[in-house]
Parts: sequence; C-alpha cells; structure tokens
Amino acid sequence: MDSLLKDFYELEEWAKEIKRICLSMNSPLLVFHYDADGICSAAITYKALRDCGKKPRIFMTSSFHEALPFIDKENELIFLDLGSNKEVNELKDVVIIDHHQPENINKPILNPWLKNYNGSFYCSSSSLGYITFYNIAHLSLVGSIGDLQQPFQWLNKILEEEMIKRNVYKKEITFTKSKMPLKLALESSKMKVFKNNKNAADYFLEKINIDKWKSFVELNNEEKSLLVKELKNLAFYTEDQKGLNSLIKDDYVINHLNLSALEFSTALNAIGRWNKTWLAIKTCIDYEKNKENVEKQLIFHRKKLREAYKVAKKLIRIENDIVIIDGKQLIDHCIIGIVCNKFKEEFGKPVIGISNWFNKIKISLRADNINVGLTLKKLAEEFEGFGGGHINAGGCILDEKKLKPFISSLTEILSKSKKSKGNQVTIKNYIYYEDKQIKQLIRNFIT
Repeated sequence: MDSLLKDFYELEEWAKEIKRICLSMNSPLLVFHYDADGICSAAITYKALRDCGKKPRIFMTSSFHEALPFIDKENELIFLDLGSNKEVNELKDVVIIDHHQPENINKPILNPWLKNYNGSFYCSSSSLGYITFYNIAHLSLVGSIGDLQQPFQWLNKILEEEMIKRNVYKKEITFTKSKMPLKLALESSKMKVFKNNKNAADYFLEKINIDKWKSFVELNNEEKSLLVKELKNLAFYTEDQKGLNSLIKDDYVINHLNLSALEFSTALNAIGRWNKTWLAIKTCIDYEKNKENVEKQLIFHRKKLREAYKVAKKLIRIENDIVIIDGKQLIDHCIIGIVCNKFKEEFGKPVIGISNWFNKIKISLRADNINVGLTLKKLAEEFEGFGGGHINAGGCILDEKKLKPFISSLTEILSKSKKSKGNQVTIKNYIYYEDKQIKQLIRNFIT
C-alpha cells in the first residue's frame, strides 16, 4: 500500500500543476464527453473555475472529432474525458484531463497512462478531476462507477476509503437479482458452478441453511452477510470472480442526497446522451433543485433503451462466435454502446454494434480479449476514419462505403484473438467445501 500511496502523492503533485494552468485561463471552453464520467469531471472543473472568478463555458459532445470543427478557433480549451488525441497539438492553449490511452501530446495533460497506470481500470476522469480541484466530493467516484471500474483499484480505492471515512458515501452490498428467489437468482447468474449444474444452487443454499425460495430482500442482515461471504468463498475457490461480480456489487449511497451513486451515474447518462448539456452540469452541482427534470429525462432514456433492446434482438446475427447488431436507421448512436454492453453480458461474446452517426457510420465494440480502444483507433485510421476507447470498450466513426471491409477486418481480428478456454475452472486450494455432493457437482463441471 505504501508504494500505491507514493504514486498517489506523485499524481496529486502533477494534478496541482494542471490546476495552476487551468486557473490561469480567463474564459476557457470545457469540452467534455457526454457520459457520466465526462459530465462529472466537467462539473468539478466548471465549479472550481467559477469559484475563482473565471468565466468557463461548456461544450458537451460524443467525441473529440465531433467537437473539432466547432472549437478550432478557441484560444483556451480544457478537454475532459475525450481521449488524448494528437490533433490537440495544433490548437492554442489546451489542458487535458483524461484516462484513455494517449497519443503523443505536447500539451499540459493529466493522464495515468503516462505513469504506467491503466486508466481503464484504476481511475476515471472524474476521480482525476476531483484530485485536481478537490470540490464536489460526491462526484469523485460517480464517473468511475459509470465507466464500470468496480471493484475499485489504486486511485479509485484510495478515494473510496477517503469518501467513506468523511461520510460522503455509505458503502452497501447490492444483489443484482434482489427480488428473485435465491435458487433462481443463482441458477440464472453468471457464476459458472450454478449456471452449468442443475442442483448446485439447491445444495449450496441447503449447506448454508438459507431458504432457497426467499429473495435477497427478504433475508435478515445476518443471512445476507452469510450468503455474500459464502458466495465470495465459492468464487475464490473456483476462480470465478467475474461471475461473482455480475451477481454481487458494491454500491455507494451519496449520504446528503440519500441516492445511490450508481443511480446518479445512470441519471447523468440519461441526460448527457440526449444532449441536455446544462441540465447535466446543474444536476451535478445541485441535484435536488433539478430532480424533477432529471426524473423526466430518466423515464425518456429508459423508454428509448427498452425500444432499442427490443429492436436489437431482432437484428442480432452471430458470425464466427461474434455478435453483430446492425442498427443503422433503427438504434440511436448515443445508446448503441449501452445496447452492446447488455448483449455482451447476455451472450458472453464480443459484440459489434452499428448505427448511423450523422452522415457517417458509428461502430461500437465490447470485447474482452483484445485492446478494444487501440484496435479500433488503428483499424479506423486504415479505413480513413477515427476511433478509440478503453481496454474492453470503444467506438469509431467511418464512411458507410468502408463499412463492409471494416467489419470483415474487425471480425478477423476478434476471431484470431479469441481465447479458447472452454468452460473449465481451475480449483485453487480447494479446502472450503466439505459437502461431498457439492464437491462432486463442481468436479463434474470441471471435467
């Protein structure tokens, strides 16, 4: 932990210099991504500048390249959560706060990749923004949660502990199928032991003396703690942390709002992806005052997602073990990535989503076995487009005439990189479960 704290203090010193440069600007344009992470980092920066008597302006966008034609004449720019694109080198006064994989940048930049820390997992733009300006503390981890960075590591973990200590957040365990009978919840989960063995859930619940027909919300606190503890043990001994993480998650209640940080993140996504720029910033600064408009926007967003999921199910085709959703004309580009996430979880395969993006095509990709952001960036450039993203998620934009050969190249890359582990699970130090019937069920699964 000492080395992690040392690295944190070095990052904090780096952030102080970025703060100094930002506050030297008079009326910078904040250009930020339209998801929860971009919005939170922008709100933190906006308030810090306003508190110092500056006159910041805001521009929310789906990508750096979408914004470029509108900002190339600006004198002062702060980019937040938009990737570190080499085109910024041609602009005037620029500061970048970001956690995506960077290009060669000669502008002031705060990005953990430059210190050999993986920005896809260890921090978000909102957590970086927070340690730069240290304001609106309850936003510090909302972007990290929105970017699916749990369980927290490094900067996120340090901030988690600090926020709980300061009573900003209250940590809770959430069970993703909380109202479903436990037997059915386990059998429909992604934990491999339960998924592939008909009677494993019955034996497991009987072993720990919990009624299989009760739901998680019907358990008392002692039973909830026991269930979570035993599921964690099972995940450890079967090396199935990923399956466990899909079933049990840490949630953080923002104490002064009595609101889940996950719900807050969802609300910001619902606002940002439909271009409600000022509502996004105002919601971060004063949620209660804007709550009614936020709830209306959430209803609209969820309606659009339900429609998109329904449409996507009819469009899905699977080629070479890769899910392809061709949603041109039918699924909005601002939610195609969310659709891809859902079906990646459902199918356990790479998912390619296709949608219209103005007069071009947007490709979204969710996959585990390649560096998605870097792959899309390089491949898009070969097809005269642009792209980027994180390790497991990204997108790109290209002309429609390039679509067919691009998809062909992308599926070939995905097929070659696919790891063939089958359904085997390696048991490590398997000493916990004494019940022979459960042991045999797991051994049957492994063999």
